Amino acid sequence: MARKYKLLSACGSGIATSSHVAASIKNGMADRDIEVDVRTCGVTEISGLIDSIKPDAIFSTTPLDDIVNNLGDIKIYSGVPLLTGINKKKLLDDLASYLKSIG
Repeated sequence: MARKYKLLSACGSGIATSSHVAASIKNGMADRDIEVDVRTCGVTEISGLIDSIKPDAIFSTTPLDDIVNNLGDIKIYSGVPLLTGINKKKLLDDLASYLKSIG
């Protein structure tokens, strides 16, 4: 059985934008036969979720400057291309390659 990867999708409030990004990630990874579990959250929740969820990557539509020192080696992606559609395919391809590399 293939590994199921854990991802966080964060935005300012953890509601609308992060949900849209999460849906784009799920659909994009399903198209690439990669199983993911994407949890949505607000940016302020990330630090508290890292220990409990242990995400493989984090997508954020807002800057993470205030918490980036607490993230360790977790890969961080901008979720903006998944909102605008600009470079969306490249971002999803990059994510797929990254997840396969940590497999």
